[in-house]
Amino acid sequence: MNRNKFIILTGAANSGKSTLAQNIAETLSRDGFNVRFLRSPARDILTGPKSLKDLREKPRVYLRLQEKIFKAQLDQIFKASKTNCTEPVVFIFDRFILDTYMYTDIYCRPSGLFRASLTKKKEALRRQIFDNAMFLADTLRPLFIHCAPIPVNQPSIFRPENMQQSLEDYAIVKLLEILADYYEDREQNMISVDITNP
Repeated sequence: MNRNKFIILTGAANSGKSTLAQNIAETLSRDGFNVRFLRSPARDILTGPKSLKDLREKPRVYLRLQEKIFKAQLDQIFKASKTNCTEPVVFIFDRFILDTYMYTDIYCRPSGLFRASLTKKKEALRRQIFDNAMFLADTLRPLFIHCAPIPVNQPSIFRPENMQQSLEDYAIVKLLEILADYYEDREQNMISVDITNP
């Protein structure tokens, strides 16, 4: 029987996920737990000469990137779920595939830039991501930690690229709050933390 445990952090950009994940990993390691911290593959996939802002302005390109991120995240989670060590492992992820769902929804919404075929592809990807997320949540029973957002009215902390970026990130925050409520309704383990207000 696989006795591994899974901790998954979810939240908008700059909400403190990676920092909190590293702190949890260090604390559990000091307490003698076998811990593996797996950062989101999105960071590696999105590195390159073009800025994220430029990529988000090209729905077709951004959709392909989101598809790559989803597949890499899914592979990462499935590999972790199949790991069988003599001692249980605590796996910590700083993003879940539902974050990819949220970003796909926000930045790949139908617009004048979309053809009908591209819209269908986006909807198919969103459905695939959502179905896999529900399956993994029900199978792995992870502890979800929803990192509360850095308020959009504190630009010195939030550092948005511009007001439009701030509003888009705020929309992601709202969607993730709905997600948190959804998981609580399904009696999943979900807690919310706000590192900006300890």
